[in-house]
Amino acid sequence: MCGSIPEGIVRKGIFGTRNFGKHSAVNTAIGALQWNSVADSVANSASIFGEGLSNAASTALEFVDSGILKATDAIGCSDAAKALSASEGTKSIIGAVANKAVNPLLCVAAGVRVLNDDDQYSALIEEGSAMGLMFGTEKLMKTGTKKFYQIAEKGASSVLSESTGIKKTLADTIQKAAKGFSKLTSGQKTLAKIGIDLLFVAGSIGAYTLGKNIGKKITGRDNDAQNGAKT
Repeated sequence: MCGSIPEGIVRKGIFGTRNFGKHSAVNTAIGALQWNSVADSVANSASIFGEGLSNAASTALEFVDSGILKATDAIGCSDAAKALSASEGTKSIIGAVANKAVNPLLCVAAGVRVLNDDDQYSALIEEGSAMGLMFGTEKLMKTGTKKFYQIAEKGASSVLSESTGIKKTLADTIQKAAKGFSKLTSGQKTLAKIGIDLLFVAGSIGAYTLGKNIGKKITGRDNDAQNGAKT
């Protein structure tokens, strides 16, 4: 898959841009972290994005990292910050922080929405349903995508284990798609990865919306909204 855009980079860029557009300090922080993660991918991919863009991303990340190191050194935690970057396999400390911090901050944003709601009990049910379904769906999509790329690169025998029923049907589907992907040219793989990222974004947003609607059914606030629209 050399020469093809790293998976997830378009997805993170879309999510980062969406969060920047929301008027909330927490969402702005989430967007910034997601775009730092994009920069980390670019910094690690000079052969794809070119030396100039890759070096520019590295320089920007080094500037942020220097601030993090100064702050962590003041409290004696700079080694831990460096270890985090190494364990995450990222180009920068901020890239590692981005990988770790986005989901907790999304939960914080949901908490803020609950606190700002007049009916906090109902809002808690609705946000819990929405975030739970979103995270669960994203986990399934990430697992499926990871296996898809592994099969495309290494073949099914080294990735898939024996399975039956629905699991076997799903595994066979992923295997067929991965085989087709492995035969694509570099440019076609890039377009396919962008398409997969867009499907991930759609799946995540769709799962959140569905979860929210389920939550509103449970709390009865979907009826309130419909009644309000009629008056």
